[in-house]
Parts: sequence; C-alpha cells; structure tokens
Amino acid sequence: MSTNLQSVELPTGDSIPFAVLEREVENPRLTLNPDGTLDVIAPENTPTNSLISSQLDWITKEYKGQVEKLDLIYDKYGDLTDGLTLWGCSYELREIEGQYQIHINEETVTISTPSGRNVYSYLCNQIKEALREVVSSLAESYCNPLKFRFDSLSIRDQQTKWASCSTGSTLNFNIRCAFLPIAHLKYLVAHEVAHLKYQDHSEEFWELVSSMCPEYEELRLQLQGFWYAVHRNSTWQTLLSD
Repeated sequence: MSTNLQSVELPTGDSIPFAVLEREVENPRLTLNPDGTLDVIAPENTPTNSLISSQLDWITKEYKGQVEKLDLIYDKYGDLTDGLTLWGCSYELREIEGQYQIHINEETVTISTPSGRNVYSYLCNQIKEALREVVSSLAESYCNPLKFRFDSLSIRDQQTKWASCSTGSTLNFNIRCAFLPIAHLKYLVAHEVAHLKYQDHSEEFWELVSSMCPEYEELRLQLQGFWYAVHRNSTWQTLLSD
C-alpha cells in the first residue's frame, strides 16, 4: 500500500517526488530510485516527514550523484530523456494507422499498426528482436576467436542490471540495452562473454575484456548515467509498463 505522491525540497533547490510504501519492516528505509524519485518504506503510521528530514543530507548527496552522472551523458549525447531513444540517438515517435511496420529516418520513428492494436506492445517486441540479433552477432564475433560458446541468449526486462551471465552459459541482456550507443553495447557483450571463462572480476577477467574492447574503462564509467537516463525517459517507461 502507498500514499499519494508527495515531494521533498532539497537544500540545492531541487524537488524530489516521494511515495510512502507501507510495509511490515522492522526498520524504515529510504530508496532513491533510478528515475530520481524517492521511496519511503516504513510500517503504517510512521512519521515519515521526520524520517526524511533526518536523512536529508543522504538524499541530497545521492541525488547530486545521479545528476552528475546524467550530466556527463547529456554533455556528450544530448538529453536522452525526450522522445524514443534507440542506440544512443533520440527520435520523435510518430504513430499512424496501417499495416504493421516501422520506418526510421534521421529524426523520426514512425510506427504503423492496425486500428485498435497496442503500438507499444508491437514496438517492444520489435526492439527485443532487433536487440537479440545485434547481441547474438556481437557475442559470436567475440566467442569464435576464443573458441568460447554460449548455450542460449535471453532478452528480458531486468530490473537492476544491464546484463548477466547465468550458470549454464546463458547470456542475459536487459531490453534497455537498446537505449545504449552501440559502443556501450559492445562493451556489455564483451563483459558477459568474458564471464563464460571467468565468473569473477579478477585481473585476468579484465585483461580478457580489454582484448575485446580496449576502451572499456570509459564506456563502463558512463553506463550508470545511461541507467538513470533510460529510467527518466517517459517513452521507455511507457514501453515497459504496457
């Protein structure tokens, strides 16, 4: 159960929306979400305003950290929270009635669907298939010279990770990876392919990643900013909520 969305004013002048989520927990806690909203998780009748006030310095520090990482992305790639962002580029999304079809030009993604059909459901499926094709091709290009193999590849709506490598050599990728520039996607694929041999993040693991993606350090540092950006993009939020 949650209350209506409220907001807290930070010393920086920023206003953060927050929701109170009533849970049977022993100790109340605060969570700053990737979209910049705050969750107050506490038992019923907890004085949440005093709880927030006592943690204002922590909230401000965490929010400032998000904004700094976002600014690094915006400075190089522009504001990716507007429109439909694919492969690191933002497009205006246009919906028309007709046969199933997607057309992309320099500025616009036009989606055609029959009357009464869910545009976002169709778009989500098409993005998944496009991402699967790209990731599969990249993974094979990295695996073949190393004589590695993966058993399967999945594209899912993962809540906390860009990608992972499961026991049994399954490569898992978040559908949100289609939000990223191709260079960052290549790094993620190289990272998970390296996990086919090394399950930890040892020196040998990073040497293998570097052999596949020499610029991995810079790309890796930017991923958190993209994570915050995709969670602030209203089109992606709608896409994954349908």
